[in-house]
Amino acid sequence: MNKQLELLITLHDLDLMISEIAEMGQDVVELGFSTPNIEELQEQRVVLAAEFDQAVLGRYEALRKRYGRPVVPVTRGVCHGCFTTLPTSLTNASNSMIAQCENCGRFLYWLK
Repeated sequence: MNKQLELLITLHDLDLMISEIAEMGQDVVELGFSTPNIEELQEQRVVLAAEFDQAVLGRYEALRKRYGRPVVPVTRGVCHGCFTTLPTSLTNASNSMIAQCENCGRFLYWLK
């Protein structure tokens, strides 16, 4: 798998964890579950974001603001962000490159 794509997926997962903890943090604690320290997760995000090419990171941040989920899987040639069938040039792509949906612009990764 492409290193930048791997980092994108990791950053995406980290952002989802941070937002879910921020939204439900106190409710989860009241139910008796422990949550990771949100400050530590935010520090890890800063470290991870420093590893990106600035153009890719800028595009990621713009997509995150617009859609909330900037990295989505592809199955059977369909983008799971906008549920559009991808053109054949992208359907045969693999995780060895960073690809974006031609319709919604989200970053794509292929499930095997």
